[in-house]
This record gives sequence, structure tokens and C-alpha cells, in this order.
Amino acid sequence: MVNLLVTIFSLLIVALETQTFNLILIFLTILVGILVFYGLGSTLRIKNNSLNLSYYRGIRNKYIPLNEVKKITFSAKREVSLCLNQDKVVHIYLNIKNKKKFYEYLKKNAPLIFLEEKNKWDELSKIE
Repeated sequence: MVNLLVTIFSLLIVALETQTFNLILIFLTILVGILVFYGLGSTLRIKNNSLNLSYYRGIRNKYIPLNEVKKITFSAKREVSLCLNQDKVVHIYLNIKNKKKFYEYLKKNAPLIFLEEKNKWDELSKIE
């Protein structure tokens, strides 16, 4: 989100400084619009005991059955890591409200999945 705001305000500054419209500015504006449109279209749905991850407004979909997930790690910020049976890790990013809903759903409906909460100090200890 921060990168998006930086890009938008950078384009605004370029537009105000040049005070003329040229093809590069129009092209960059259209490109930012397309990236925002597709970037804000990510969803996570839980249906029939599987997770449906949809990226880029449904162009790319990933289905993960809940019985393949052995551990889920919730970070202090937005990241949620799903550790699968094949030693694969899938990272998803949720806002605080949706992360809390997801955590409560898993706690209630998937008791076999190990839920772990990672805090900032765990990440700092890995640096040393």
C-alpha cells in the first residue's frame, strides 16, 4: 500500500512539475491504474474444508485442502504462513480484522492444525 501511494504521489509531482501532458505520463497513469485494479483483487475464501486463494482478480487461483496444512504461523503484522505436508510454505497477507477472523475460524473448525503466533522478537533473534 505504501508503494502504491509513493507511486501515485510521484506521478502527481511529475504532472505538476511538467505542467503539460505527454504520452509517458499518460502511459504511466494507465499502468498504475491497471496495477491497482489487479492488485486489490486478492481474496481468500474457505469452502468445503479447503482454502481458495485468488490473485489478480481471479486470473490465478490456488486451492489448498485444510487436511494438507500442518502448521499456520501468524506474524505480528499482516503475514500468515501456511506450512503444508510437502514441506512447502505458502505466504498470504491479511489485514488485522481478517487475520483475526481466520484465526478464530481455524481454532474452531480445524483443531488438528497447529497455530503459532510469531512476534517481533523471534525475528530479531534470527539476525544475530
